[in-house]
Amino acid sequence: MSSTITDWISAGSSVVSTVLVMVGLLLAYKQIGIWKEEARHRRRAESAEGLLAAACSAVDVMDSVRSPLSSIPKEELNNKGYVFIQKSNRLNERGSIFENLRHAQVRARAVLQNNDVDTAVDKLLEARKDFFVALETAMSYVDTGPHGLDAEDAALLKDAKKKIYGRYNNEDELHNLMHNALKDLDQQLGPIIRIEG
Repeated sequence: MSSTITDWISAGSSVVSTVLVMVGLLLAYKQIGIWKEEARHRRRAESAEGLLAAACSAVDVMDSVRSPLSSIPKEELNNKGYVFIQKSNRLNERGSIFENLRHAQVRARAVLQNNDVDTAVDKLLEARKDFFVALETAMSYVDTGPHGLDAEDAALLKDAKKKIYGRYNNEDELHNLMHNALKDLDQQLGPIIRIEG
């Protein structure tokens, strides 16, 4: 009789230990899933944060370069293209900021797969291109002067100067384009950065 009780105790402990092992395996499997989900959210948040920071830096650089305030050395006072060259050089010196933005966009594209984010970044990069085109346009009219232009050329030069010199108001199309794109990025990326969804 004592061997029967021992057998029952041994069988019961085997069943309990098997059940506990299975419960432990299920909990471990569930925890691995939780860790994977946390890692996925963390990677999305880091990618979104890097992209938003790069976009803010790019807009700050464009705002700085487009400032209507420029200092011209005495020896360059007669050089009508000096300000345009200076602005072009300042933007070229900060080219790594736009490279960082492009790299952050590519990383975010792979991780976030959000077309609205991609479109907003493309608008920022397009603004930079538009600025360079405006500089080239203005430089092509430096030797002509404002009085030697026909109406079409005068309109082109005026439009170019609007893009070159920031006015930072509702009429500043380039400023509005960049800041609206930045606002769109903030709306799209903010919840991801805060791991809200």
